[in-house]
Amino acid sequence: MNKKTVLLVAAPTLVLLVGAAFWWTWNRSPRHSIVELSRAIEQRDRYSFERFVDVDGVVRSVVSEVAAGNPIAQGAMT
Repeated sequence: MNKKTVLLVAAPTLVLLVGAAFWWTWNRSPRHSIVELSRAIEQRDRYSFERFVDVDGVVRSVVSEVAAGNPIAQGAMT
């Protein structure tokens, strides 16, 4: 193979690899999650929102924190 053929094969391959690495890194970044979460909120899309937020876990946590100092709530939770 001559240098021109190697360059014609290597350049697009390198561009594809760099693009794939960027996409893979972006898709797993916290910034991407925040962008998707804000998009779900703007569109009022509950199912997309629930992909990023554990609503049941947040509710359980808030209820247990509020009930921590309340003896009546402590009896109701057991």
